[in-house]
Amino acid sequence: MRKWWPCVAIIVLMVLPACAPKVTVGPKVLALFRTAAARPLDTAAEPAPAADEVKIVQADAGTRLVMFLPDRVLDLLDTVSFGLGVGYGFDIHRQITCGLHIPTLGVYQSFNFINWYHNRNLCWCIRTEEEAGLLPMVAYESTFTGAGTGWNNGEPGEGTKTYRKEAGEGSPDDPIHTEGFRDPWAIGIGYGPVILSPRLELEIHPVELVDFAIGFISLGFIDISEDDLAGK
Repeated sequence: MRKWWPCVAIIVLMVLPACAPKVTVGPKVLALFRTAAARPLDTAAEPAPAADEVKIVQADAGTRLVMFLPDRVLDLLDTVSFGLGVGYGFDIHRQITCGLHIPTLGVYQSFNFINWYHNRNLCWCIRTEEEAGLLPMVAYESTFTGAGTGWNNGEPGEGTKTYRKEAGEGSPDDPIHTEGFRDPWAIGIGYGPVILSPRLELEIHPVELVDFAIGFISLGFIDISEDDLAGK
């Protein structure tokens, strides 16, 4: 029997593979293994920022430092606005923000040959005004005809702008405020007491005072009014 066991072993080895269950690997599994083998090991750290991104940050910082002095001069000019002209009618305008008039009364037309209005609007204009206000209540019809550096929402332009408000509380959302012809947070006066007299307007802008101070302290890197030339 011993002399036959090698033959028996050979026959068993030949028969077992034929009896074993067939295991097939589908194409999806093969594709998965190929993808995994081709993918490089992710052992590196996060990629460094692109060179152009670094240049943009450096350019922004450099621009703000270069424009520091011009922007602070403009911010300082933003703290006041004025108008000077001649006209006819009667006008006394006094306000502490758009919510407090103490009191205001005016019916007049004036030719303002120079104005520095809110929103950096250096302009001339013919101004017609009918206005009455007491404490938070105000009513007005204001017409401006002229041209200036910030005539159209801060952009240069010319034409006629008319703003009307029925009796009600003054609001920062009124178009005369949002388009820059008046600052809702200003402390201001207007004076034209007699017919054919000079007329003077003057306003102080507390928000712009804060913008100037913060811009100066932060070297121009904080601009709460978002009006710096370096940021445009």
